[in-house]
Amino acid sequence: MNCWAGFDLTRPIVMGILNVTPDSFSDGGLGDAVARGRAMRAAGADILDVGGESTRPGADIVPPDVEMARILPTIAALAAEGAVISVDTRNAVTMAAALDAGARIVNDVSALRHDPGSAGLVAARGCPVVLMHMRGTPATMNCQAHYADLARDIVAELARRRDEARAAGIGHAAIALDPGFGFAKIGAQNVDLLRALPRLAAFMRCSRGRRSCGFMMSPRPCRRFGCGRRSPPLEHFPVRVWNVAMNRISPAGHSLAARRLFGTDGIRGTANIAPMNAEVALRLGQAAGLLFTRGSHRHRVIIGKDTRLSGYMLEPALTAGFTGAGMDVILAGPLPTPAIAMLTRSLRADLGVVISASHNKFEDNGIKLFGPDGAKLSDATEAEIEALMGEDLSTRLAGARHLGRASRLVDAAGRYVEAAKASLPRGLRLDGLRIVLDCANGAAYKVAPAALWELGAELIPIGVNPNGFNINEGCGSTAPDHLCAAVLEHGAHIGIALDGDADRVILADERGEMIDGDQILALIARAFHADGRLSSPAIVATVMSNLGLERYLAGIGLDLHRTAVGDRYVAEAMRERKINLGGEQSGHVILSDFATTGDGLIAALQILAVLIRDGRPASEACRVFTPLPQLLRNVRFSGPSPLGSPAIQHAIEQANQALGSTGRLLVRPSGTEPLIRVMAEGEDQDFIYRLVDQLCTAIAAHES
Repeated sequence: MNCWAGFDLTRPIVMGILNVTPDSFSDGGLGDAVARGRAMRAAGADILDVGGESTRPGADIVPPDVEMARILPTIAALAAEGAVISVDTRNAVTMAAALDAGARIVNDVSALRHDPGSAGLVAARGCPVVLMHMRGTPATMNCQAHYADLARDIVAELARRRDEARAAGIGHAAIALDPGFGFAKIGAQNVDLLRALPRLAAFMRCSRGRRSCGFMMSPRPCRRFGCGRRSPPLEHFPVRVWNVAMNRISPAGHSLAARRLFGTDGIRGTANIAPMNAEVALRLGQAAGLLFTRGSHRHRVIIGKDTRLSGYMLEPALTAGFTGAGMDVILAGPLPTPAIAMLTRSLRADLGVVISASHNKFEDNGIKLFGPDGAKLSDATEAEIEALMGEDLSTRLAGARHLGRASRLVDAAGRYVEAAKASLPRGLRLDGLRIVLDCANGAAYKVAPAALWELGAELIPIGVNPNGFNINEGCGSTAPDHLCAAVLEHGAHIGIALDGDADRVILADERGEMIDGDQILALIARAFHADGRLSSPAIVATVMSNLGLERYLAGIGLDLHRTAVGDRYVAEAMRERKINLGGEQSGHVILSDFATTGDGLIAALQILAVLIRDGRPASEACRVFTPLPQLLRNVRFSGPSPLGSPAIQHAIEQANQALGSTGRLLVRPSGTEPLIRVMAEGEDQDFIYRLVDQLCTAIAAHES
């Protein structure tokens, strides 16, 4: 998708700043705002940004009623003439009134942090939003202009603001990011920020998923850049050539919406076709190796993979890249993703790398990276790596005497098996349990059967004969019918299905009925809560988890914190909130006491421990709550996102009002395809189905 707010991002988009304030230094005060807006449109402005509160340092706070009195007549008049209006405000009540008056975009210098109600309002309205980087408030921001690394800090803080917005239900395609020139940046920092635009753009081009976030440059006057001094013109700065038109920026000759290498879970694509070929893997190894060569110690990276044929092509290419950057490479062979995350920490490696496309078919492959702490890299760090991959690295690579060495870790599998077994409560064994284990012909085909058998289980293994082509083929967590049938055939107590890299798990009870990630989370949460093993009275899940889970947890005194879809966002929220249990409905379960990422084997062991202690069949023990009826449907579209349409926004608002407090509605763009995902859940299944049908019909009709 190459659009934001209905605009084609392959060209610069011009935003005219229309301040309707008596104390602004950028437009001469209140004046005739409508006439000035018309003049801006005639001069080529695509968007008119209307604000009624000055955000210059030391400016007085303007109450929302005064702010609305200033801007609403201007917005209504210009919107009636067809102008695209963004409202520049920090107040939710002003946002709502401005959108009702005809504004289409919300532009918030506080990135929806000033007013607790603003994120929910933007999510409910489904309107595009600009999230700006600013520390503190306009009155205090210049006292907080201290950065360890200006660009890196801004990217990290913008990433948090974006993730907070997504966790509140705001779609990825609706978000534009603004580095906030002049806001909490003083003097030469603004010049440094301009020099760092290529690094920022690598992140902004698509902070998550395979589409572009907007990239805004705040058009503040020169006094912002140098505390009252005039700044040198842009062409004097030693940066690459950029097309600059008020707000929207794109590198000359390169679309802002160009596909970004890193998606929701590393880099992924069809094997031997860019970006999943040896050339890109080599460059990735060089760039990541250079970025993580910090300090004087001997640097090392551990590389694991699943069972795809293409792993034999990508592994040596990555090895060449890392050794060329001066890093020693430790090859672990086929191992689950969580095993590599664990070994990265255990071996004090600087990086961990997994070559896997998880639950995808063998034709695909992927590369995901872990930092020294065993956690997946942040969007900001991935952006830095991608930016480095586009540079000439020849003069920065290691000399002949400083090349890295490659070696194989012969006991890698045994280390992980022992770590997984240690997650069971002391003294507990699996004797007497008959278990069907489906390893998806993937990375866990040796270690998972070994761990369960050594713990005493009677094991029926399936999906343990990989040949390079059969990973996830009719088996594993994405094809659970095979598991369910095997459980019934063998009279097993429970079935366990892992995916290709074993970071997720789905279960089947003794009746051959599936148990999803929400039920797994509920059961582990209840058991840990009863034993006092929860670090906080809460767990973390995504916006897709069933409302029934949230209600059940509330009934036993636990909170549910929701994040955007993706186990990396669950893990980040767990770290920030000091919570040791989180996961996704799809079966990613993170138990941070034992692992830094989703671990299907360790999650399954916790469920087996509960079954042994309770002495009840899985059909009883694992049905912890009754899910509310939930329906998810997708609507494909072409061109601008339908979510930018006032008619669709109105339809979503009406659906939310009809649902009220009896359920939940989530309308969001897909992170990987031109789809609008419509999910609703509530107590009345027929009503939910009608509601989703009506919204999908409205979105489809808008497309036609």
